[in-house]
Amino acid sequence: MPYILGTRMRRVKTINSAILTRGGRYMEVYPESAAPLKVKEVIHEGGRYIVCLNQRQARKDACDREAILESLKQQLKKGLGSVCSPY
Repeated sequence: MPYILGTRMRRVKTINSAILTRGGRYMEVYPESAAPLKVKEVIHEGGRYIVCLNQRQARKDACDREAILESLKQQLKKGLGSVCSPY
C-alpha cells in the first residue's frame, strides 16, 4: 500500500547522502509568499522522494544552531563543570 512519510531527512544518514546530495531543479511553490517553498522530486532505489526547501526555516535553523554554539562557548569559558552534568 502506498504511503507518505514526512521526515527531516538530514537525520537519516543514508537518505542524507543519497537523496539530499542528488542534483535536480527545485520548483517554486507559492512564489508570491514571503518564504516561497521549493520542491523537487528524486527517484532512488524504487522510492519516490519529494524534497522541500523552505529558506525561512533554513535561516531560523542556522540562527538556532549558532545560538547553541555561542552558549556552549560561553559555558566552556566558565569551565568544564558548567557544561557537564554531575551524573
